[in-house]
Amino acid sequence: MPAKAGDPEAYYRDHILPHKLALYEEYVRTRSFCGDIYLILKTIMSVLFPKYSVIILIFFAMIDELHQSFIPSRTFLLSDVAIDSAGGIFAQVAIVFRKKTIRYYKES
Repeated sequence: MPAKAGDPEAYYRDHILPHKLALYEEYVRTRSFCGDIYLILKTIMSVLFPKYSVIILIFFAMIDELHQSFIPSRTFLLSDVAIDSAGGIFAQVAIVFRKKTIRYYKES
């Protein structure tokens, strides 16, 4: 749209910049270290490893259980790895189904 505007710099300053600043403000209000790590891992998985995301998901479930084994009141259980992995796989299936459903309705 800036190309169609009479003054692209004014359009950027009046329309795009306020929206960007609102997004930055929301990020600052809701930021967390865990949220940032989640976004980074999600981006890496979806961009670099779409075919291997299930393997990566199971790997992270195993790492989570391994780190729990070092906590005195916690233990490493393969059943927890299976439950975490099943939940992640279910979420991935739901996401794929949702994307295909949205694409179907956009095309029709």
